[in-house]
Amino acid sequence: CNAAWAVKTNAATPVLRKLGVDVGDVGYARLAGPITGALVQPLAGSLMDASAERRRPMLIVGAVTLAAGLVYLSQCRTTGAAVAALWILDAGMNVVMAASRCIVAALGMRFQARGNAALAAAIGAGQLVGFGVGAAPLSLGWLCVGVAVAVVVGALVTASAAARYEADAATALSPSSPPPPPPTINLDSLEALRRWLAKFQVPPWMRALAGATFLSWLGWYAHIVFTTQWIASDVCGGNARAAAGTPEGEAYARGVRLASG
Repeated sequence: CNAAWAVKTNAATPVLRKLGVDVGDVGYARLAGPITGALVQPLAGSLMDASAERRRPMLIVGAVTLAAGLVYLSQCRTTGAAVAALWILDAGMNVVMAASRCIVAALGMRFQARGNAALAAAIGAGQLVGFGVGAAPLSLGWLCVGVAVAVVVGALVTASAAARYEADAATALSPSSPPPPPPTINLDSLEALRRWLAKFQVPPWMRALAGATFLSWLGWYAHIVFTTQWIASDVCGGNARAAAGTPEGEAYARGVRLASG
């Protein structure tokens, strides 16, 4: 998942610029990431918390959706298609992220520390691979296909391993301490509203943490959207709309690879 995120981070702005999107409008075109993050992750997490059987299938569905969006992005010929590809890609990516966290949380105390360590290592390794291959002189199409295949295979392997560890965690439970029953969903609208509002009643330290996270992502988003364009255009002197093979076109492509590395 994070390999695909790294490829998208580096490639999305150049793709949009080559299709004619002005620099000042790139941020609007890339709003799919934060919007789907704010909507899809909580919704997917709630669905998976309500039913443990949904976690692994949603992980695989999210990975396939992510892979399809990534390949579609590399083949887009219009701005509208590129924006649609980003929405598909980011929606799938956020489902995968939510499913990964739910799977780790379901491993139980015996395997949870190991699961968190594995997830953190996978995030770092995925970003390293994604940015690394993005710096190689490969065509965007083949790069996206390769990463998409790796994402789907990784999701299948993760789902299989999670099933085994969850079974081991279940057998490790003491007979005197049976697992709690699955939560029931109250369909009463007022009760649902009350529960939803209760989620915002958090301690002061958590509000401070949320504020710091918001500010850090505000700066990080600007970096994600504009760094590649700045290096390719201002540092290397390239032009996103220049034809391939021209000096300006080659300079822009070199700058994109440099930004990824």
